[in-house]
Amino acid sequence: GFVGSCGVVGKAAGLRRRECVRMVSTSTTTEKMAYAVLCDRLKEISYLGGVAGLLGWDEQVMLPEGGMTARGKQKAALAATLHDKRTDAKLGELIATAESEVQSLGLMEQANIREARRAYDRHTKLSRELAAREAELGVEGFIAWKKAREESNFSMFAPV
Repeated sequence: GFVGSCGVVGKAAGLRRRECVRMVSTSTTTEKMAYAVLCDRLKEISYLGGVAGLLGWDEQVMLPEGGMTARGKQKAALAATLHDKRTDAKLGELIATAESEVQSLGLMEQANIREARRAYDRHTKLSRELAAREAELGVEGFIAWKKAREESNFSMFAPV
């Protein structure tokens, strides 16, 4: 059977935890395997997304101001890696394979596949460079917002 956290899979595909369930017993072994491989890929993406979240939390709570530039570079590098995984052609093929078997799967698995497709299509519309730049600008924007808030001068934030 399928082992793992469907909550992690759902998070990577954009689903809420309660919308994710384990494989249903009505699926055949081949269908379970195809779905499980897709889930493994989505779990890896989710784990990396969790690392990005920790970097963001640390940036806002613990990181000294002198570390912000390096943090921007770290987040940009991670965003580029995440983008590569989210837009990998093999992931698209796995989603397509799962879509072809969707009728034999349960409703929750069908929802997972549908949301995985939606996320994949959304991410493939964004270039790797733009994903990295967005992450880096997020750090710059946070720095500008923090300073603007301290000085009650929010026009400082506008250029970022």
